[in-house]
Amino acid sequence: MSEVTIKRVAVQGLHGQLDVDLDLTPGLNILYGKNGRGKTTILHLLANALELDFGRFAFLKFERLVIVTSRDETLELKQTRAGQHPAVFFNETQLGSHDDLPVFAPDELALLRDALGGRPTYLPAFRSVLERSRNDSGAYRSERRESEIEQISQREFEALREATGLTGERPVDIRFLRNESTAVAHKTVLCRQWFGQFVPIIRYPSIADVDEGLTDEFGRAQFEMSRREVEMVEESFVKIFKVISGVERLDSSSNSERTLEAIYELVSASDSDVSTTSGSRNTFHDLQRVIAKAGGTIAGSNSALLDIYLEMLRARKNERKEAFTKTHDFEESINRFLDNKRLRIGALETRQSRISRSAVFVTSGSNHAYGLSALSSGERQILTMLYSATRSRFLAGTFLIDEPELSLHIDWQRIILRELQAQSGGRQIIACTHSPEVGADHLSDTQDFEPVRTTARQSQLFTEEEDL
Repeated sequence: MSEVTIKRVAVQGLHGQLDVDLDLTPGLNILYGKNGRGKTTILHLLANALELDFGRFAFLKFERLVIVTSRDETLELKQTRAGQHPAVFFNETQLGSHDDLPVFAPDELALLRDALGGRPTYLPAFRSVLERSRNDSGAYRSERRESEIEQISQREFEALREATGLTGERPVDIRFLRNESTAVAHKTVLCRQWFGQFVPIIRYPSIADVDEGLTDEFGRAQFEMSRREVEMVEESFVKIFKVISGVERLDSSSNSERTLEAIYELVSASDSDVSTTSGSRNTFHDLQRVIAKAGGTIAGSNSALLDIYLEMLRARKNERKEAFTKTHDFEESINRFLDNKRLRIGALETRQSRISRSAVFVTSGSNHAYGLSALSSGERQILTMLYSATRSRFLAGTFLIDEPELSLHIDWQRIILRELQAQSGGRQIIACTHSPEVGADHLSDTQDFEPVRTTARQSQLFTEEEDL
């Protein structure tokens, strides 16, 4: 599926009295305006539409919504009375059953998914309250909410299976996706209880989600690296055996002393991602002793054996770099914001790291290691926003951000969108803000958000008696 962006969004009769018409670019879009103008509602409109969750629109009063994509295809929703499920049109053709509760055929949903692109990533303005969502998932629950949780969980489970490609029936895969979809359902229902039923699906991660996700990511990288190192050792053994058995002749003219220097440099390099450096150094010293017994130098096929070992070490270095590049890039991105602190993902030789399952730490100038709870509110906002930008399950869709300036110092407000752009892989970003600093370095990408109040619709708010 080619990348699809939103080109235009227009709403008539929003809340019964407002019209909005926005032209959007494929890259960064900043909507700047005062409180109470409807910016958050626009993000919720887009998020629910891009999720194909048209039933949510029964909780919003509006007359007509039009979304035009970069392919010039049009999604249109029409509502004839408040509280009614809207009629859905795609390129002027009505979809779904033509009744009060439209039902869409699988091929119609597939058509809309292809036309609108991937599911969105939505960062709500109330994201700070989600830090406790795991512990509060049972709060404000009632029996009538159980069916909603189950419905959301099942839909999210199917979406996750499609996004991850884990369509098999391995119990570990199914359990993993079930747990994640259930967590999303709990967050969504909780936020709808707090902030209204028009709130879209909430996948925004808590600090605990970030900790667990980065730890698992690091563990998978280590596992994959261990697997590749076993393969490299096996491949090197085959090469060495061919030389020893005479099947293959690899005369080497390389200087054994220089080869040893190169080997020592590779085995001595500090690597916090793995814990094999000491073992490699022991191997090096064993090689030194062997060469000393051989008179201090080796040549011919014996020198070729050293070259094979050196080649394997160089390949291992490159493999390690590739395996942990994504993790290191994320570290660097976060650390651009931190002052006198450093985010570390990997093995730390501290008492805390030995008793903690987590591979994610914050280190101070004194080199003490702490958990993510050591981060301030603003630092946590940076961490969770950048984590969502780079590790959302749905990276192909539009990136929606409400109030990116929350808890951030004015300097960070100016650079946060630039960093999110760099980390989001060229996705379309739509950000709503009250802060002029957020768009200060993006003037060409910023537009004032000021809905139009039409006289005709204003007059409909009053009866004839009230006008008199």
